[in-house]
Amino acid sequence: MRAGIPLLIGLLVGCGGGDESSSPPADVPEETPLVAQAPPPAYPDDEAITGLLPAEPAAAQEAIEAAAAARKRADEARKKAEAEAARAAEATPDPATLGPMEVLSAVLAEKIVDRRPVGESATFREGSEVTCFNHLGNPGGIRRTVRHVWLHEGKRKSSIKLSVKGKKWRTWSSLPVYGPGSWRVDIVDEAGHVLKSLPFTVSP
Repeated sequence: MRAGIPLLIGLLVGCGGGDESSSPPADVPEETPLVAQAPPPAYPDDEAITGLLPAEPAAAQEAIEAAAAARKRADEARKKAEAEAARAAEATPDPATLGPMEVLSAVLAEKIVDRRPVGESATFREGSEVTCFNHLGNPGGIRRTVRHVWLHEGKRKSSIKLSVKGKKWRTWSSLPVYGPGSWRVDIVDEAGHVLKSLPFTVSP
């Protein structure tokens, strides 16, 4: 009877009996512990998302489009100006074919009042202002120019360019005269021809 007790104990141990605190067999995997996961990111609302988006690409595209529109407007304005200039050139006759302008009247005066000369004279005091007044005939009525060339003792003191904008046109220029002696005003057309000369004297 005693000889059978060890055998019984051995059988109980081999069948998994005995102390419950004993280690499990090596081929049984241990339970994998749970790993804490981070919560999903919280997304802001649409307005906040829009504020976070980069603005540079949109601004750059707008700048490119604005520059292209400006170039297009400039090209259109240039083409329009060129077309208008071409039409004007075709419609405007050559001044050389119209003949020279004509001096209908020309006087020297102290001043102009209501487009008329006042104080006509051929002698003026030194330091006073002298006005050369012209009434010109302009064949064709196209826009042309004349010059008043002021000379003292044969030396040019001033050259004043004046526009003539109609078939008959009044125009004038004024100059303070310093230096006694012989003066004159030459009325000169675009080709350099002297249409008329007006001599005068300046006294001290």
